[in-house]
Amino acid sequence: MSINVTSAAILPMGKMKRGGMTMTKSSASIVILLLLVGVVGGFAYIQQDQVRDLSGEVANLKSDLTAIRDTVQDLAARPAELVFEQPPAGPPGQLGPVGPAGPAGEPAAPIEERIAELYEIARQSVVGIQTVSGSGSGWVFDSQNHIVTNNHVVADVSEVEVLLYDGTILQARVIGKDPFSDLAVLEVVDAGVSLQPLPIGSSIDLKVGEPVIAIGNPFGLAGSVSSGIVSQKGRLFPSQAGYPISNMIQIDAAINPGNSGGPLINMQGEVVGVTTGTISNVGGFTGIGLAIPSDRVSWVIPALIEQGTAEHPWIGIGGLSVDTAIAEAMNLDRTMGLLVTFIVPDSPAQQARLRAGDQLALIRGIQIPIGGDVIVAVDGNAIVLFDDLIAYIDENKSPGDEIILTIIRDGREMEISLILGIRPPP
Repeated sequence: MSINVTSAAILPMGKMKRGGMTMTKSSASIVILLLLVGVVGGFAYIQQDQVRDLSGEVANLKSDLTAIRDTVQDLAARPAELVFEQPPAGPPGQLGPVGPAGPAGEPAAPIEERIAELYEIARQSVVGIQTVSGSGSGWVFDSQNHIVTNNHVVADVSEVEVLLYDGTILQARVIGKDPFSDLAVLEVVDAGVSLQPLPIGSSIDLKVGEPVIAIGNPFGLAGSVSSGIVSQKGRLFPSQAGYPISNMIQIDAAINPGNSGGPLINMQGEVVGVTTGTISNVGGFTGIGLAIPSDRVSWVIPALIEQGTAEHPWIGIGGLSVDTAIAEAMNLDRTMGLLVTFIVPDSPAQQARLRAGDQLALIRGIQIPIGGDVIVAVDGNAIVLFDDLIAYIDENKSPGDEIILTIIRDGREMEISLILGIRPPP
């Protein structure tokens, strides 16, 4: 018999027995109804709790979204900012490098402001030099009032006038000259004068693309500054003495007549070079300036102060870089090295029994002596061009040092020892 809850509630009162328990049909119907209501109520209660929890999560999510929206709107209203790691601080009393952050985490000033700061400090140590035959620039080297300039600025004189930034004119005498590196030293003779020297940095640490400034007196216009970057390193530049100056710094900062002898300064306020000339096909400034590296200044200038001259290592050869045409003419298996075409009598090269070419060959319309030794390495360092040999000797060796040359002679590779001499006066 099926029981319908709705109909059971209205049946006449009667009795039912089940499992020892006696109940009426009405009572059973009520019990069943209560059980059903309890189940539904419990289910509804559980569902209510879940809905309540879900509603709370939705409310939290809406709050988070509102906060994100406000943050995005706030950032959109601000100018764009870049955050960098702060560079290490420089020595006390020195301006820090140009970079993304300044001292104590402060934003760095634009490079234009940095150049202005450096100029205000360095200009007090940069001088104008006036001679009977022309003018140039210089800078204070030490606390003994020694001033560095180019040799070609003072080559023909022994006394000069030095013009300070404030218009003061001092008398100075030339105490040392080095035509091989185009450097010279002056000494201020006026008593009671105390000049501020510039700090010297290392040119070997310069990077191509690094910003630099040049301060000098182009065309006699005192205290002029120009800025640019290091365009390249390791250039060769002819000197008045007939020997090339190695490891010159190529820059695109404007260098004009009168700039010669002035300092090339990095963004730390250190002298990293001495501006000396330009390369131009039409005359004037064409965008390629050259500076003597400060690493050379650091050993030449003290020698000039102490003894008036500087000694340079010397081999005593002339030669040509081996190219395709020379390699073919000599039946060489490589287009690298230095072909020795001339040996100076009584030179270290002659004492080491290097051989120069003695067979003339017409190469590219020019008579060239071939058949001599081809230098392909020095102390194990490969020589690709003549420049490589000059640069290695100039920067790493002194007169009296021994070097080992790897050469090709008559098609056979061999090594010879050579003791460097002192380069003779020009």
